[in-house]
Amino acid sequence: MIGRFLKRLFPGHMTCQRYVDLMTEYMEDDLPPADREIWERHFHDCDGCRNFFTGFKNSLELTRYVEEKGVPEPVRERVERVLVERARRRREELRGN
Repeated sequence: MIGRFLKRLFPGHMTCQRYVDLMTEYMEDDLPPADREIWERHFHDCDGCRNFFTGFKNSLELTRYVEEKGVPEPVRERVERVLVERARRRREELRGN
């Protein structure tokens, strides 16, 4: 109910949680143009989400690198655990916004 009220009160406004929810769709170019514009506006206005996006992209690049180089399984698993934990903590921080 509050979310619908905020959407009517602030059209084009995006919460940090919604930003994170749509991040994969944005990166895969699956957002409709209007949603993409709102997402990008939030990206430019919110330092926390911009930092989260940068960390997310860096995590994906590290994961790809580990897979491409054939890193031993225990190292790969450790990297994945660290990245998942970092993402979880960061999402919790953004929920506070």
